[in-house]
Amino acid sequence: MTDQINDWNGNPVRLRPGTYWHLTPPKGLLLHNAKLGKGVIHSISSIAEQPDLDKVVSPYSIAKMNDPKETLWENIREGSFPLLPSRLKSFYCFESHELADRAAREWFGSEARIIIEARLAHNARIHRCDAKLLEAKQDQWHVNAERYWKGEMTQSPFPETIVHGAIYTPAWETFSTLW
Repeated sequence: MTDQINDWNGNPVRLRPGTYWHLTPPKGLLLHNAKLGKGVIHSISSIAEQPDLDKVVSPYSIAKMNDPKETLWENIREGSFPLLPSRLKSFYCFESHELADRAAREWFGSEARIIIEARLAHNARIHRCDAKLLEAKQDQWHVNAERYWKGEMTQSPFPETIVHGAIYTPAWETFSTLW
């Protein structure tokens, strides 16, 4: 397994050990950006840290901008866990292909998603958490959000890893995109 690759500018990118899996639409910006970046893609959250780019958004962050649950989760993260990656503009990755497949079925139903292999950049900020904690009634949101950001797991967890930074997609040359 390669521990270092070069990005589109020839800059070295050190990779963490291990493989993760990410879901993406079969024709979309992520695959296009992976091709342009020779497999290296930066999360919107890390792009937003660049000068004058703080307003950049992802399809997920646009869809969830006014969602009261996501707003509460983000407020708790900002207040108590500010060093953890935001749910709104980061990558969601899974530790196994089976977990990614489960997420595709349960979260997206008939909406097309493909599962791509992802390696995490060594300097990416990550948070492993339990997506099951999001399945709560409104009166449990605050308690569950605290548990989520602490990295606590339920009795039957659905682990996800939130990634702020770069990922590398080894199969980038095979991606078919709209462009």
